[in-house]
Amino acid sequence: MGLSISSLGLVSAGLDWVTLTTTAGDSKREMVRYFGSISVRDFQLGYPTVTGGAYGFYGHRCRHALLASKEERTMLQVSGYEAQRAIMLCRKGDNATRLDIQVTVRIEGCDVSEALTRIAGEARTCVSAQGIRPKVSEVHVDGKIETVYVGSRKSEVFIRCYDKYAESGEERYKGCVRLEVELKGKTSKALWQHCADNGLGTGYLLQVLKFYLERRGISAEWVPWEEGSVPPPPLMKTSFETRIGWYATQVAPSVKKMASEWGWQTPFQAIFGKALTEWDRSMIMNAISKVWGT
Repeated sequence: MGLSISSLGLVSAGLDWVTLTTTAGDSKREMVRYFGSISVRDFQLGYPTVTGGAYGFYGHRCRHALLASKEERTMLQVSGYEAQRAIMLCRKGDNATRLDIQVTVRIEGCDVSEALTRIAGEARTCVSAQGIRPKVSEVHVDGKIETVYVGSRKSEVFIRCYDKYAESGEERYKGCVRLEVELKGKTSKALWQHCADNGLGTGYLLQVLKFYLERRGISAEWVPWEEGSVPPPPLMKTSFETRIGWYATQVAPSVKKMASEWGWQTPFQAIFGKALTEWDRSMIMNAISKVWGT
């Protein structure tokens, strides 16, 4: 990749989309205040607040935000430049079901399409430790690349790199490349909780963005990062996963030892004896005996 890309400076950086849910009263009040300030600014731009909803939540929507409820849970979605301050909503116990982190850079030395071509090439040559290449797709307009997607849209980590001027049509973004990672599910939840637990902000989120870009082979050394990359926090286990893990480490060894000494019927009876009817036990043990022998 001999193409030279140079930066003329950051245009914007931070969160570009946030979807949060909570049952906590303090968090709900902060969400209402945050939505209220956005709705006022959107109204001044000519976008009134209307009724709206998503995912079974119902409430009110303006151009850049949605505030809605379902039973005891409240959801706030914020997009675009209005999301950049949303890190101030970070509180322990709340859940982030989606976080988009972006950095937008004005470049020189090549045009945006050439930079995106380089990014796509870097991602295609990346091979994970498991020998897997990421899925890379492109959007072309008039023979030039305007967007590069890396990964699966359905996965918890999805990267978009695109011509911000072509996407927005705003003059202030001419010559700008946006690098963005969309995080969902356990990945976004763990990251949001880690920020809440440790008082971390936008600088940390950008370090995580850099990590994901590098892991997908995208060398963004031309971005004027202030810090290095850091891996995201470990994924949070569900109560079910925690319980299964306890069985695997604490119970399974004893079952294995008992089975080696007295056969599999003994631990089976000990573990499932009170959970099954006599008919259930007989049917299961007969079926296993036919496969494994007595």
